[in-house]
Amino acid sequence: FVCQFLDKPRRVAHAMGMLEGMNQNGISPNVTTFNNLINVCKYANPRRVDHAMGLLQQMQAKNLSPDLTTFNNLIDVCVNGRPARLSDAMRLLERMEELGVAPDVVTFNTLIGADFRASPVRVAQAM
Repeated sequence: FVCQFLDKPRRVAHAMGMLEGMNQNGISPNVTTFNNLINVCKYANPRRVDHAMGLLQQMQAKNLSPDLTTFNNLIDVCVNGRPARLSDAMRLLERMEELGVAPDVVTFNTLIGADFRASPVRVAQAM
């Protein structure tokens, strides 16, 4: 069901509209809400990096602390966007460490995969 929802056109706009509707009706989104919205950006075709990064800014404006899921999804959106935004992904890694959010195997696998796609020779030499 989720894949069908995400594959249909205009789903990112619809999801953002739902967030706006929540705000207009006095319903405060939480970290899970934002993680789900970032996930929509992650699976959109093409990936919506700017929307996802904007959601991070909205979270922080509401004094919500991004968690491991938030950062892993944002990093994935950045490294798998076209074009890949590896510098943004690395800044997110630095930011998560600043906030005391420990990266996990998903974080590093995502970054390693992105680095390999960007420069397979460099990754092979490092191994």
